[in-house]
Amino acid sequence: MSVTLADIAEKTNLSKMTVSHILRGAGTVRPETRKRVLEMASQLGYHTNSAARAMRKGRFDTVGLLFRSSTYDIDLPPRVISGIAETLEKNDFKMILVKTSNDSLLKKNSLTSIPNKFMVDGLIVSCWGEIPDELREMAEITEQPVCWINSDCQHNCVYPDDRSAGRMATEHLLRLGHRKIALVDYTGYFHFSVVGRSKGYADAMADADLKPRIIKKRIATGYGFEGFLELFSSGDRPTAIVTLSHFEAQPIIYCAAHLGLKVPGDLSVITIDERLASSMGIDISSVVFPEREIGVESAKMLLSRLEGNGRPISSVTVPFMEIMGSTCAPPLLYSEARQNRTERQIKKRIYELDKRRKLQ
Repeated sequence: MSVTLADIAEKTNLSKMTVSHILRGAGTVRPETRKRVLEMASQLGYHTNSAARAMRKGRFDTVGLLFRSSTYDIDLPPRVISGIAETLEKNDFKMILVKTSNDSLLKKNSLTSIPNKFMVDGLIVSCWGEIPDELREMAEITEQPVCWINSDCQHNCVYPDDRSAGRMATEHLLRLGHRKIALVDYTGYFHFSVVGRSKGYADAMADADLKPRIIKKRIATGYGFEGFLELFSSGDRPTAIVTLSHFEAQPIIYCAAHLGLKVPGDLSVITIDERLASSMGIDISSVVFPEREIGVESAKMLLSRLEGNGRPISSVTVPFMEIMGSTCAPPLLYSEARQNRTERQIKKRIYELDKRRKLQ
C-alpha cells in the first residue's frame, strides 16, 4: 500500500497542505518542521507521484538525450553525458536516453511527437558525426525546445571551438622553436571539425610568417604507416607534425621509431583528441577536447530554451583549455653532416622495408 500525504500529515500532526508545500520545497516553515516532515516521509517510504506532479505543473521535469541510429553516428563520450546529467540535476530535471532512426527524426513533426511519446519536456540531440542537410535545417528553424550537440549551425547548437584547437596545437610547437611544422590529414572527411582545425593551424602559421604545409589525402585505416613513410622520404622532413586525432598520431610515432627517429627528439607530434592517448608507453601530446564543458553548456542551452518557450538561441562554441602529453620538445640542432647521415639512414630503412614487403 502506497504512502500518502495524509499518512505523513497524521504522523506529524500537520495539515496535508503544509506537508505538500514542504515536500514540493514551497512555502515558508520553520526548519525543524521541514526536517520533521522530510524525515517522516523517508521513514515511511513516501515517493512523489510523478504523474500527478506533471499534470499539476504542466511539464515532466525530464529531458531526453536523443541518439540516432545511423552509420555515421557514434556514442557520446561519457564525460559529455556526465556534464549534461549533473547540470540538469542541479536544476531538478531528470535525463532519459531516447533512440530513434534518422528516417523517424526526419519525418514532419517528429520533434513534436518524440517528446510526447517519451514524456520529456525537451531534447538534446547527439550529432556526433556528419549529419544530413535536412537535420541541419531542422536545427536552425525548430521552435521545439531542442539543443543540438556538435553541429555548427548558427542557432540552438553547442560545439567545440575546433579552429582555436588547431591554433593552440600549432602555437605550442612554435613556442618550442619549431618552424618546419606540417599538418597531416589522412581522414578524407569534410566535417566542420576537420576544416576548423586545419584553418586554426594555417592561422597560426601565417601569424608566424611561415608557409602552411597541409598534407591531405584519404588513406584507409590501417595504412597510415605507408602514408607516413612517403612523408618521411620526401627529402623535406618536418620537425613537428599536427594531426587531427590520435588515430593518425599513433602510426606517425610508430613509423618514426622504425626509421630510427626519436620522439620528441627528432620529431615532435601533437594531436587534438577527446582524451589523452598513449602509443608505445608514451602519452601523446594532445589538445584535450572539452567533453564535460560541452555537456554542461548543452544542458544550460536546453533549459534556457524551455524557459524561453522555444525561442532560438545563438549557438555556443566551447573552447579547448589544456594541452597534455610528452611527445613535443624543442627541435634538436644538428650539424649538416649529422643531418645528412640521418636522411641517408631514413632512406636506407625505407628501402629495406620496401624490399621486405615485396618479398612477402
